[in-house]
Amino acid sequence: MQSLVERWGCIVGYPDSRYRGNQPLSRYEFAAGLNACLDRLADFLDDSRANVTDEDLAIVRRLQTEFAAELETLQGRVDALEARTSELEAGQFSTTTQLSGEVSFAISSAFGDRKADGEDLDSIPVFNNRVRLSFNTSFTGEDRLSTQLEALSVVPFGPGEDDEPNVTGTNMTRTAFDEGTENEVVLSKLYYAFPVSDRLHLSVDAIGGEFSETVSETYNEYFEEEFNGAISRFGRLNSIYYHGEEGTGLTLNYELNEAIDISAGYLALNASEP
Repeated sequence: MQSLVERWGCIVGYPDSRYRGNQPLSRYEFAAGLNACLDRLADFLDDSRANVTDEDLAIVRRLQTEFAAELETLQGRVDALEARTSELEAGQFSTTTQLSGEVSFAISSAFGDRKADGEDLDSIPVFNNRVRLSFNTSFTGEDRLSTQLEALSVVPFGPGEDDEPNVTGTNMTRTAFDEGTENEVVLSKLYYAFPVSDRLHLSVDAIGGEFSETVSETYNEYFEEEFNGAISRFGRLNSIYYHGEEGTGLTLNYELNEAIDISAGYLALNASEP
């Protein structure tokens, strides 16, 4: 095998381009290397200018006989992988976009005798729901175009804003997911993030931009997700970064070193109110 490798260069190491010379070699790994040499020699045999000697062919026949079982097993695995790959390619959503979906339900209620403003608390359990589809696209492997559709119906347990009911008289009882669209499908987020350089990253938000999401992450990711993280709105949203409404704008993140980042951004509600 060594003579074949030295003569034809048919093994260059593991798939990660490392040789791992001090690592024990299994018979299956040896057979995989032998298979690579067989493929390489087959290419040379098709070339009339290649000088494949009888000695090379004798070595190949001897190794094929000795490792026939392992080669057969490897070929079966390759065939299975090729079949599985063909199945995935035929059914894939897109070569650049990953689609994920989530359906969430929650039964919620506020407890106590009185609201924060002194009025009697009259709260009954409610059934909340949210359906979300996320399309995450990458063109270079380092960028991300995110499009999010959702429909939800959630009762806010807060003091009541706009047409919302005054349930508790305080924002301290608001849950992490207390917003709603009356189950109408809306485009809730649309942004594109990409690296300008190794240290500088830019995020452009068209819809639903929030500094708590666009600045460099300096807090626990557990608090980001509404249904899978902290149950309260105060616990989920970082009070340092969460100011104002969701908006349109851009954010620059610059990494000075492993410990220090600088972030600067601009967001405007309805693209007009900064």
